Amino acid sequence: MSFQNNKLKKLIIAAMFGAIICVVTMVVKIPLPLGGYVHLGDAFIILAGLYLGWVYGGTAAGIGSMLADVFTGYVICLLYTSPSPRD
Repeated sequence: MSFQNNKLKKLIIAAMFGAIICVVTMVVKIPLPLGGYVHLGDAFIILAGLYLGWVYGGTAAGIGSMLADVFTGYVICLLYTSPSPRD
């Protein structure tokens, strides 16, 4: 039973990291002159990877970044930020 609880706990924390990455990326952004922006979400991406490991942290980072791109109007970046089987 402990293994399932640990897996569920990691999944919930990964979902929270995905939401935090999305919100921080959307709120704190500095536009670049050639297009795009620099954001604070990268710090939380690194933190998610360190805390959760590469599978759950990478999934949280990909989903959070993908949602931030969709919500801020950078849908063109969606193909290379979202986790997909083609990667």
